[in-house]
Amino acid sequence: AEEKPVGKEEEYLEKFLPFKFQGLDELRRMKEEDRRRLLRKNATCLSLFISAKQLFGRLKDEWDDMKHDLDQAALGYMKELVVIAKEPEEL
Repeated sequence: AEEKPVGKEEEYLEKFLPFKFQGLDELRRMKEEDRRRLLRKNATCLSLFISAKQLFGRLKDEWDDMKHDLDQAALGYMKELVVIAKEPEEL
């Protein structure tokens, strides 16, 4: 079987955007320190994605797809941050 060559963008996405969002039931069962750790991780990822988007925004058209993917990832992390930041009884 012939393997399709992986472009730099796809390689980047596989390496840096392998995120999976937590379900509400899973978040409810988490220990408080695990929720805090997840909150910090997501906040850090969101900050990195925003910085990357600003950097890529100064580059040429070939980064348009990458910026779109970063927007989608950042949006996903923002949505999850809102949920994680709530107290367990609010979920």
